[in-house]
Amino acid sequence: MALLPPLLLVLAAMLVAVVHVPQHDRISPVDEYSYIDYVDKVPDQGVVRQGEEIGPFARNYYLCHGIELFRGTPEYELFAPRKDLCGDREALSTFDGFPQGGRVSADIYTPIYFAVTWVLARPLDWVGIDDRVQAWRLTGAVWLALAAVLLYFGAMRWGARRSAAWAIAMTMVASPVALWSNTYVSTDATGLFAGSLMLFLAAGAIRGRPRPALLALASVFVTLLKLQNFFAVAAVALCLIIVALARHRQDSSRRWRSVVRSPFVVGALAAVGASMVGQAMWLAIRSRLSTAPSPDLGVSVPYTLRRTLIDMTNFLPGSLDTSASGQEGDVAQYLFVSVLKLLVVGGVVGAVFLLPRLDPAAAMAASAIGIAVVGPPVLATAAMVMSGEYVPPVFRYGIPLIPIYLMLSARMISQRPRFCRAMTVVVPVVFVGTLVAYV
Repeated sequence: MALLPPLLLVLAAMLVAVVHVPQHDRISPVDEYSYIDYVDKVPDQGVVRQGEEIGPFARNYYLCHGIELFRGTPEYELFAPRKDLCGDREALSTFDGFPQGGRVSADIYTPIYFAVTWVLARPLDWVGIDDRVQAWRLTGAVWLALAAVLLYFGAMRWGARRSAAWAIAMTMVASPVALWSNTYVSTDATGLFAGSLMLFLAAGAIRGRPRPALLALASVFVTLLKLQNFFAVAAVALCLIIVALARHRQDSSRRWRSVVRSPFVVGALAAVGASMVGQAMWLAIRSRLSTAPSPDLGVSVPYTLRRTLIDMTNFLPGSLDTSASGQEGDVAQYLFVSVLKLLVVGGVVGAVFLLPRLDPAAAMAASAIGIAVVGPPVLATAAMVMSGEYVPPVFRYGIPLIPIYLMLSARMISQRPRFCRAMTVVVPVVFVGTLVAYV
């Protein structure tokens, strides 16, 4: 019986992919066009270089399928499939309507996610899935399953009841965020996994098994999958430092030197430092491989105080929003997200004010709020310093923080056993509803 809850989570993640992926008749507007190109090029060249052109496979897939934008609007028809050009070799080089001027934008990423996607999809090719993009999309189920299982065990490590941990992990699998991140070819597929992994490892550190080397390795891995996964690393690192300070205040006989040398602080610094070193190495490699400047994506805005204040609200609870605005079925998704936002905000704020100060979950709540508020403008400002343009951080960059929010919700729900039992019944029904909505 102990294995049943995680097995159900794995099954649910697989169902999300199996049911939703075949419904995608167009390319996701969230950079999937360039991601498809990257996966296609992995076997031959390994890495995509800054400034290079999108390859013929991705170009043709774009012409054959178009881009999924807001249905019922002029944009939807503007980016419809060009069946008259689909398979036309001449159009691959002469058509002037390709996004980003026909050049890559995924060069900012290391090849790790794309290589893993290609490898995981190979068995699907062997069993007869002819559409390679569909096979690549199905691999998102692996990242989602890992995220759900890690959140389930991680939430229990943080003190949540088994029923609450399972219900909240299943809620994550059923969420529109999982649908839009894990059923397309997208680096966002790694976000929930990154947050759940760091949360799980942080629980081990809090429970007396801090392993700075393991935290460092995990931090490097998740940030090399996608830079924005660093938000989960930062939240965990800040939490460990807060816990170390809280325990120092409890035992005033301890010297500050011992606090600095504590496994918590060492682990936090190792995680952050390793991530930064890994990214610096990748930026150096990317620079050496560059062939031309990146295309202008046209998303920069003037840098103002008002813009910064707005960006500070992007991640809490904004990271739970989806790319489904204007899509069919968005009313149900809107209601789902609204309820989920109330659950998350209540859990995070409740953990700050209602849990004992020495409870590590209270420290994690304070850390999550701090990173959610400060993280977006810091990321955008750092990017502006490097590129000269201020690009507002979009909500999906905060996806790695979602498992932390949900763990805190599970902790607060655990204080109400009847509510826990009710959720174990309601959540599976909602999950089935999300599957049926797109069939």
